[in-house]
Amino acid sequence: MINLMYLVFIALLALNISSDAWEDFDLLDNSLQDTVKRIEKQNSRIYYSLHTSFLFDEFMHFRLENVQILKQKADSLCEYIEEIKRMMLHEANRGKRKFNKLTSEPVAHILFSPRKGEGGNFQSQWEQYREGVALFLSGETGQEEIPETWNIQLFENKTLFVVLPFLTKMQLDIRRMENTVLHTLQQDIFSGSLPGSTLKAYIVPAANPVLSGGTYEGKVVVAVEDTLLVRNIIFPGQNVIYNENGQFRFFATGEGERVLKGYAEVTFNGSSFLKLPLETTYHVTDPSLTIGWRGRHLLYAGYPNPLQIAIPGVPTEVLQVSSSHGSIEKKGKNIWQVLVPESEETVLLSITYAWKGKEYKEDVSFKVLPLPDPVIGIRAQGSLYKAEKMDKALLLKSEELAIFYEDGFPDRGFDVLSFELNWNDSFGNRLSELSQGRAFTNRQKEILKGLSKGKTVWLSNIQLRGMDGSHRTLPGLELILN
Repeated sequence: MINLMYLVFIALLALNISSDAWEDFDLLDNSLQDTVKRIEKQNSRIYYSLHTSFLFDEFMHFRLENVQILKQKADSLCEYIEEIKRMMLHEANRGKRKFNKLTSEPVAHILFSPRKGEGGNFQSQWEQYREGVALFLSGETGQEEIPETWNIQLFENKTLFVVLPFLTKMQLDIRRMENTVLHTLQQDIFSGSLPGSTLKAYIVPAANPVLSGGTYEGKVVVAVEDTLLVRNIIFPGQNVIYNENGQFRFFATGEGERVLKGYAEVTFNGSSFLKLPLETTYHVTDPSLTIGWRGRHLLYAGYPNPLQIAIPGVPTEVLQVSSSHGSIEKKGKNIWQVLVPESEETVLLSITYAWKGKEYKEDVSFKVLPLPDPVIGIRAQGSLYKAEKMDKALLLKSEELAIFYEDGFPDRGFDVLSFELNWNDSFGNRLSELSQGRAFTNRQKEILKGLSKGKTVWLSNIQLRGMDGSHRTLPGLELILN
């Protein structure tokens, strides 16, 4: 489930989400941290079981000492990553600087500072831990749990609110690798022998939580799969379908936390019979609607607002989306485009679908506001300039007037119809020259070329046309030629 949430997170990043939405990604970061804590608790229980059951065996004691070294490395690397996050947050809030998670400066300072950057040491420690885990896993067993290698340059030019959940995901990967080593060690310990009465069976769920009406899937793991055969799996009150490999499934109903209790009947060496208790908890939830949109619960009038609508576990093909006002059109696998007239103040979106024999409906309300005016800048040699002072040579090489939004939105479909270049002649008379679009005309560039450095020019009467055909005039832009 966490992997699915992280994929949704990355998909939302591609939409260039605005600054007022980063709190939502704090929730994702918190969810990842909760998963890390759950796996840490599970690992602690396995460590305790291994130590208390096999401490008397000198060979196994040697193996456990090696695993304890791996645990210390896992703890150290997780704490190191946590310290990096703390340093980044401290850097973002240092001195009189306004706290801002949308900046990349704290990431660059902590990881890539020439003198004290942690980037090289961070990547080195990660690779050492990866290699240590690989040594514990023989053949193909558990190799899929080892993440691919990466380069520290992956963090370059990344904002703080992008990097923090990614670092937490790395902590989760560390604990998962540790968990894989522990389960592999358990299998090795039980291989070919039964030391006393310490044999246990574990339930490994395929997914948690489970959608109501969906299927709960899991696997019963017994320590020695080559000498122990699962003969039967009993969960009183559940109609369980299972196979000889210990895999089972049943239909999950209702909502909330559920306790699954039962036992596994196994045979040892073809004759001995054991009954091993089983117990786990799982969560059953109804499908959860997720709407990805830069404006959160806000739509802009006269603009085709793109909404990403998804319900984890439910195909988008079964979703029916309608709008109380305006029009809505599906544009992709899970993208709907909503166009609202200016006369409306609110819009109600209704999402209905049928899944696993059950009908669902969810309504989401959006506030409608007029599309705000964009900001005008100058694009030259592939870069955007919006300062009051500008190099004259660079201005002469400029391509066009650029339209942008301070909140991170791209061009919302406005087109520049014309603008005036204004300047004062040697007698103080205000003169002007009109363009024919968003680009400077040759005549305007000749005028700029003839002005001396230090002169002030004004770009005024900037005429725009929106996607809905409406016109608006923007205030001027003052430039001092350097």
